[in-house]
Amino acid sequence: MKLLYLFSLINKYTFPSFEDFLANACKGDYQLLVLMQIMEQQRTIIELIMKSKLEVDITRIHFIAPDINDRQAPKQLAGMLKDATGILVLGGNAHFYQKMYATPEISTLILEKYNSNIPYAGVSAGAILTIKLGLVKNIAIKPHFSEKKRFNELIRKMKKNKVTYGFGLDNNISLKIIDNNEIKALGKDSFYLFSRENNNEYQFKILKNLDGLELLADSSNQL
Repeated sequence: MKLLYLFSLINKYTFPSFEDFLANACKGDYQLLVLMQIMEQQRTIIELIMKSKLEVDITRIHFIAPDINDRQAPKQLAGMLKDATGILVLGGNAHFYQKMYATPEISTLILEKYNSNIPYAGVSAGAILTIKLGLVKNIAIKPHFSEKKRFNELIRKMKKNKVTYGFGLDNNISLKIIDNNEIKALGKDSFYLFSRENNNEYQFKILKNLDGLELLADSSNQL
């Protein structure tokens, strides 16, 4: 079963989804891999993990962030990905993450892990990165949706990329996506699911806490 977790933020409303990701990523002989923009983000994630009800061994969590002058991800990343039982990608500058972590080699490795049922969680830029990594293929994503009034941005992105779905994700809600088809929302505020009918017509549904839905059975309409 493929598991994909999407966040705008990890906070008190979305923390249960983060804890669910940890529970699925930290089983048996686990090795959790965290991809970041700067190493200072490590402290926040450790604090969040320590707040969970799970007994997570911090020595089994591996943090990757480039040095300030690096033009590519650290060389040890490829080897760490091969052993990872869960992948967490944090927020920051989306273009930076694409440059560092969406190279052909790294994208292939992450996609292989995801397709072999290794859970992936993306926060803001990490959520957007799922598109560049090939984890989802028929979607545009805008985190911080209501907070930054991104309705028009999302529609423009859907038109430009000719995708079927648009995800507008508020700060206080999170998504768990199972097998690129079943969507479960958890948190506060709203998740907006836009569906493109044709070039000028769109439908959208608003999901709240504990709401869920399945996309069309036709695999061409899955994420």
